[in-house]
Order: sequence, then C-alpha cells, then structure tokens
Amino acid sequence: MLQSGMITDDPPSAGYRIEDLAWIVDEVIEAGPSRYIVRGHSTGIIDADFAEGFVGVKNTSRVPYRVMSIDIHTLDDAGKIILTYHVEDWITARQQYVEGNK
Repeated sequence: MLQSGMITDDPPSAGYRIEDLAWIVDEVIEAGPSRYIVRGHSTGIIDADFAEGFVGVKNTSRVPYRVMSIDIHTLDDAGKIILTYHVEDWITARQQYVEGNK
C-alpha cells in the first residue's frame, strides 16, 4: 500500500524557483498488487527569473499557478518504490502565468 512519506515533499529542482510550493495528492488508484497511480497537483508562485526563462514573460506581478501531475509507481515486495513515471502539466501553468501578467 502506498503511504504518506513514500513520495518526497521537497523536489530539489523546483522548490527554490517556486514560492509557497505545495504538493497535494488528490487521488490514489491501486492498479495492481504493486502498482499505484497518483493524481495530484502543485501550487505556488513562480520566481521571476525562472518565469522569464521558462515562460518567456517578464514578471510584472505575483502570479500563482496550479499544475496537475500524474505519477505511476511500482513497488517491490518490501513496499519501496522501485520505478516511477511522472508527468506535470506545465503548459497550463504557462497559460496561467501569461494570463496573470497581462
């Protein structure tokens, strides 16, 4: 069974570029004896330097975003995650950011 603490709360590559970063698990689906699908989302405020480089828009205001993510985790017999597929919807975050900076 997938339990709290098995998924990191602090992804090092993103946390320093996003203020007020929060990860929320919306749904966990057991897809087999050792496979779980996790649908969740993150929220935060994108750092100005990151926004200009990633989104291509100068930061003119503090724009919050919400990004959906889907993870597929495979666990070994001891219940530890041995394989993860992870997808985030950054196209929607870019649209939210562009709209918020008009």
